[in-house]
Amino acid sequence: LEVYMLDDQWQGGPGGESGDWHFDPARFPDRDHDGIPDFVSYVHSQGLKLGLWMSPLEFHLYDDTTHLANASTTYKAHPNWACAPVGDATGLQSDDAGLGVWDVTNPQFQAYMEGVVDRLVKSYGVAEFKFDFMAWVDCAPHDYLDYEDAFVAMVHEMERRHPDVTFELDETNDQRAWPIESMLIGPSWFD
Repeated sequence: LEVYMLDDQWQGGPGGESGDWHFDPARFPDRDHDGIPDFVSYVHSQGLKLGLWMSPLEFHLYDDTTHLANASTTYKAHPNWACAPVGDATGLQSDDAGLGVWDVTNPQFQAYMEGVVDRLVKSYGVAEFKFDFMAWVDCAPHDYLDYEDAFVAMVHEMERRHPDVTFELDETNDQRAWPIESMLIGPSWFD
């Protein structure tokens, strides 16, 4: 093994939901208070690299079991970054996961998300990201193709900033970039 990938649910807790991207302190405690979850230190101590699952184009709006407001702090601070009205509406679906959709064509959101990846690489030595649930939508005044192009450009910027980090896409949820464009970005989860 080279990389140990943490799937969904590494993120969470106050200020850590999808959209915020911080380790859930209840699931991943930091008992020695060095700023690094104990499990992350353990993975590195075993000679493994850390990988993290993310749904970078989505944010947590409602808890899918209680339907009580549990929005990401980033969404609360920047609701205008959501793809309106689609992005807010998807987060309000009572029979769905309560995930809203960001407007990836928004330069402020792009800068934020690039900063999240910068932080995770620097703070925790993340060597691989699995990007999941890419949702291509019309986000007025931009269309579906603009949205896809903006996502691909954002990932290429992340690759430029972190040439030693692997960016893996899950094409099972990627309606447009699979298989050609996504393979140019990085490995395929589908493989």
